[in-house]
Amino acid sequence: GATTTISNNIGTTTAERTGAWVTPYIMNPTNAANLFAGYAKVWKTTNRGDSWTSASQVLSSVDKLRSLAIAPSNTSVLYTADRTNMWKTTDGGATNWSTITLPVNPNYLTYIAVKNTDPDRVWITYGGFTNGEKVYQSTNGGTTWTNISAGLPNLPVMCIIQYKTATDRDVLFVGTDVGVYVKDGANNWAPYNTGLPNVVVTELEV
Repeated sequence: GATTTISNNIGTTTAERTGAWVTPYIMNPTNAANLFAGYAKVWKTTNRGDSWTSASQVLSSVDKLRSLAIAPSNTSVLYTADRTNMWKTTDGGATNWSTITLPVNPNYLTYIAVKNTDPDRVWITYGGFTNGEKVYQSTNGGTTWTNISAGLPNLPVMCIIQYKTATDRDVLFVGTDVGVYVKDGANNWAPYNTGLPNVVVTELEV
């Protein structure tokens, strides 16, 4: 059948349709017809991309949004960020997004992940080469942050995911410039590269 470029339905101008080199988009995990996409602001569709409506104020007109995450347990909670700023909504973007104070700035925020059972437990990763500033965790929706970088090399971290099958503790995986690392509960990060090539990892799925 024919294919449709649903991003052509966003906004009315080329500027509104101009995003980062890798434009972030996410699907609502409880309703596949609902998607969000990050450009200068966040856009939402409830009909698989046939039409889009604005779901935020203009957040990043120059740098464009790079990261976008939705809380699986409360799909009204979303987080988004460009390289140096982060924002949050708790009403699905119906009203303005609020600014989150990041733990280190400026740096290069690369990814956001939200715990599958808790919309307030959030993890962010940083690129760049600032030693010991790679992964941060918040348990209160981004109000405060804890550095959980111990064990990671001083290389850019490009992405993070939670291993949802483990329910008694948080098991996390990150992709770095030299492969994958795992953090099992309170343990430090450790290499998870057996049988994997020593390559840049920018996306992970479990």
